[in-house]
Amino acid sequence: MQFVGRVAFAPAAIILLPCLVVQYVERPKLTEPTTRWKQAISPPSNRQDPRPNVVLVVLDTQRADRLGCYGYDRGTSPRLDAFAADALVFEDCLSPGIWTAPSHASIFCGLFPSTHGVGWLHIWLDERFVTLAELLSQAGYRTAAFSNNSLISPATNLSKGFEELIRPVWLHRARSNSLARFLGLVLYDGGCIGRLLGALTAEDAGAKYTNQLIARWLDRTDRRRPLFLFINYMEPHAPYRPHLPHRELFVKPEDIDSSYRNTWLKSRDEFSLLKRDCYTQAELQLLNDIYDGETRLLDDYIGELLEVLAERLPLDETLILITSDHGESLGEHHIIGHRFCVYDTLAHVPLIVRYPKRVQPGRSNALVQTVDLLPTVMDAVHGRPVPTASTLGRSLLNPPGAIRQSLRTSRPATTSSPATAPAGRATVIELLAPGMGRSKIDPRFSAARFQGPFRAIRQGPWKYILAPDGQEELYNIANDPRELHNLIETHRPVGEQLAERLRRWVTTVRKYEERPPKKGEPSPDCKTRRHLRDLGYIQ
Repeated sequence: MQFVGRVAFAPAAIILLPCLVVQYVERPKLTEPTTRWKQAISPPSNRQDPRPNVVLVVLDTQRADRLGCYGYDRGTSPRLDAFAADALVFEDCLSPGIWTAPSHASIFCGLFPSTHGVGWLHIWLDERFVTLAELLSQAGYRTAAFSNNSLISPATNLSKGFEELIRPVWLHRARSNSLARFLGLVLYDGGCIGRLLGALTAEDAGAKYTNQLIARWLDRTDRRRPLFLFINYMEPHAPYRPHLPHRELFVKPEDIDSSYRNTWLKSRDEFSLLKRDCYTQAELQLLNDIYDGETRLLDDYIGELLEVLAERLPLDETLILITSDHGESLGEHHIIGHRFCVYDTLAHVPLIVRYPKRVQPGRSNALVQTVDLLPTVMDAVHGRPVPTASTLGRSLLNPPGAIRQSLRTSRPATTSSPATAPAGRATVIELLAPGMGRSKIDPRFSAARFQGPFRAIRQGPWKYILAPDGQEELYNIANDPRELHNLIETHRPVGEQLAERLRRWVTTVRKYEERPPKKGEPSPDCKTRRHLRDLGYIQ
């Protein structure tokens, strides 16, 4: 038996040791914070085409309130903050959807989930909807997507319009993540062993290879033709596994070992649906800490991306948009993840825009949504606002040679008359047919609250929420950004006016018409299904 063990150990060690070396060399490094970004090294443009390059970056699952440029004080985003200081930061941007598939469909089409129909029970984007990538491709742009999320793929049709779709996460898993994943499944839930593996290895979500592939793609691409790059980073998405140096920035030394024990998060559906106290405050704080570690890890890669772009593109002639598809609930309202609600933990996303020709650096308090991105890009491409299918979206750029004062409004008043709802733009947030994981997790559980759409309407400081079971909520976001105090009874006139505006919106917005899947529409393959299962989207 001992002889057999020795014989088996030798080839295993020969395979394992080089893999460990690769893991150790390629593990993420913590970089020093900086207050500058390197736009000064940008090369001059050699294109005759005056239209801008367009770079759209989605920080998947990134909460706005966890970034320094949005007031967070834990040092999670020094590089993004430095970039934001030279760009326009929209302080009040909302996503119309609260998970990846519908929110990306809204970004790409400029439409709301009710119209494009992408949701839990239908993740295929219908061919009838024209995407931003298709519009730019028709306009002569070279289009490429670098996506680490399996929902941005041919299996959902969200990749349509891109001439090239590169999925770095698959390369990363093949190159070095497989070993980290194997060791993680076997050993990570082991305290001090997890700490050791966290120092030597890292199961990264693909950002490292994304930046390398973008650099190679730009180096081999004819940049005399305008470019559209879409980039999706997955670092802030669960499961949260920041590398040890990034983890140590936010987790107390005595809690480092505990931070590698993630099996307690298996109760998140029970915690969220039943409002059952499955976690202690210390565990919820640890959850927040490792999420912040992931944000800081992503910030290092964002800084690296900006350097890659600055070395290869004339950034002053490039429209850069950095946003998120949705946020993340980290224990607020008794919810973990991005399901079951339309609170601002999920709906409030960052939006940072840099385009010196049409945007001045600063901050805007205007209420905007990610459906505005398509009209904004088309405005930049054509040099003026143009009609698009996004009838409810609007361009966020200043008119050429002018400053649009309406986008640089003063901060909304912190109080509003209880007799009237505020004037101004109204925005809507939707969660259609929310996925519930297991259909019944407790004999006493009633699913009525989750059998139908959640919707919210926001106007000025007021936000009204209507749940599928008819339960109403009303919050003054200016006074109560965490949505802790439901004012529906004390401010009933405001709630009624917003409820009526929401009803009118629902009846007037163009609805998606269900149809049977077309023959030949692909379904997710085994590898994609496994990735979606890892991310918690399917069981």
